[in-house]
Amino acid sequence: MKENQEKYTKISELRPRQKNVNCVFIVLEKGQINTKTKDNHNITHTLVADQTASIHLSLWDDVGEVIQPGDLIRLCGGYTSLFKNSLILYVGKYGSIQRIGEKVFYLLLFFF
Repeated sequence: MKENQEKYTKISELRPRQKNVNCVFIVLEKGQINTKTKDNHNITHTLVADQTASIHLSLWDDVGEVIQPGDLIRLCGGYTSLFKNSLILYVGKYGSIQRIGEKVFYLLLFFF
C-alpha cells in the first residue's frame, strides 16, 4: 500500500492487542531512559498525542534517544498492549517510526 493510501488510526480509537497500527502524532514528553531489560536494552517512555487523545509510547534503544519533544512522528506497523492497566503503544519488531516534522506543536492543530 502506498504511503498516502495508508489508514491512520486516531489515538482515541486504539484498543488493547491491536496489531499493524499506523498513527501520526506529536511527542509531548520524553522520559529519561528509566528501564533497562535483562538483555541490556534501554527503554525510553514517551508521551505522545494527536488531536483526539494521548498515549504512552515505549521506544527501545537508539530510537528512544533520537526522538525529542515537539517531533511530529509517523508510526507504521506498531501494536498496543496493556501494562499495569495502561494502554501502551509500541513500535514493534517489524514496525517503523519516522520523524516527519519537528517543533510543530501548533501545526498539529491544523494537520488533521
